[in-house]
Amino acid sequence: MTNNSTDRFADEGLFDMTPKASNLLRERYTEPPFTVLDRKGKAWQKRDKKWKALGIDSELGRDDGLTFNMRMDFMHDAKHLASAQASSQTSIFSPTLCELVYRWYSAPGHRVLDPFAGGSVRGVVAGAMARHYTGVELRAQQVEANRQQAHIAGDVEPRWVAGDSAAVMPELAADGYESDLVFSCPPYAFLEKYSDDPADLSNMPYGDFLDIYRDIIRGAAATLADDRFAAWVVGEVREKGGDGSCIGLVPDTIAAFRDAGLDLYNDHILLTPIGTAAVRTPRQFDASRKAGRIHEYLLVFVKGDARKATAAAAGDFPESALDEDLADAEAAERGTA
Repeated sequence: MTNNSTDRFADEGLFDMTPKASNLLRERYTEPPFTVLDRKGKAWQKRDKKWKALGIDSELGRDDGLTFNMRMDFMHDAKHLASAQASSQTSIFSPTLCELVYRWYSAPGHRVLDPFAGGSVRGVVAGAMARHYTGVELRAQQVEANRQQAHIAGDVEPRWVAGDSAAVMPELAADGYESDLVFSCPPYAFLEKYSDDPADLSNMPYGDFLDIYRDIIRGAAATLADDRFAAWVVGEVREKGGDGSCIGLVPDTIAAFRDAGLDLYNDHILLTPIGTAAVRTPRQFDASRKAGRIHEYLLVFVKGDARKATAAAAGDFPESALDEDLADAEAAERGTA
């Protein structure tokens, strides 16, 4: 990234966070681009803190108790409960994850569409990285709170639209809006309730949720330019009642994107901070062998040609001799050097 008026990495303590021309994966790519990404790592946690130090407050606009912490009413140990609540990061989106998605799957100047915007973090990080972000969020209260933080992004301020994505996506497409990256984290069906609005997907039975969810994915995909990526953070959910089997949100998401014309390209496993799982897991595992969930998925899809999409997203990485070194090593092994 070059130093210019849209480069927030040149100041605010972020100047040392830019990728370097290096053979070390973390220096070149911010985090090693493996299929497993570890949010619990010290480097990741330190980076999240640097981002949040800019003033990002993604909790603004949310009702009190809108996290998995409120699901622990069975616990009687106040000390452990307070500790678990303090450490829980379930509902707060990681700014470092945003940074990785923008670096790996888009380029400065690209337009980012987020159909389930939620809090401010994805928009603020996009603006700070010179991406033009449009986020759609059902709750007007959340949109107003996000807009109050838009200035944190610097010269490229994010844009939030208050409305139902099921209606807004077709409107954007009809107006000729075209995105270079679709990036979002949808409600995990009924796992968390975000509002009492009947149009809120988190209030719906899973069958109704899935119908509208598929429509929104189809609408977002319709705005995406050819030869571009879409990144989707999603986790599995257990059914209400019955034996608590998984409802299949992850495979249903993959199917929805495929039906919208995108192919699954990367399936990163995102290891999340343990938080309350340490105190929830023994009870549920002893009772029913339900394992404590400490991961989500970052699913990456491609529309069109993956190599062309990669070329379009190549703007953030410095030149490096890494590929040449690997080629030389492989040639030496084959005896053709």
